[in-house]
Amino acid sequence: MRIYRKENPKTWTKMFKHALINIPLEPYSAKNNYRPLIGVGLIKNVFYLNKPKALRTRGQFLTFDNWSKKGWKHFWRSSAFLRHDHKLKSKINIMYQYYQWKKWHKSYNSNKLNNTSYKGFDVENIR
Repeated sequence: MRIYRKENPKTWTKMFKHALINIPLEPYSAKNNYRPLIGVGLIKNVFYLNKPKALRTRGQFLTFDNWSKKGWKHFWRSSAFLRHDHKLKSKINIMYQYYQWKKWHKSYNSNKLNNTSYKGFDVENIR
């Protein structure tokens, strides 16, 4: 990622805007064998720290263009990437949360087409 950021200093953040990313839902600790429950979150903003933080994600993410694609075949392939080598409870949680984001996106677009109000980001403006 450092190389991509250096090669694209003005546009590198666009790749992450509204992407989905694996996030720890609890601290890494001896109690959970340093394998916390993992969920899926939406990236709303991006910044860069010169000095890395001690706690961070492992970084599996799907760009908006990727996760907003239609089709079950694509869903299974991209969810396999997010599930990676996490423990079973996290894999189930990741699948569920990823499905919820897909459902939300479909609902958002449906409401938009029907001219009903919907609180959320404007998908057309982020492409």
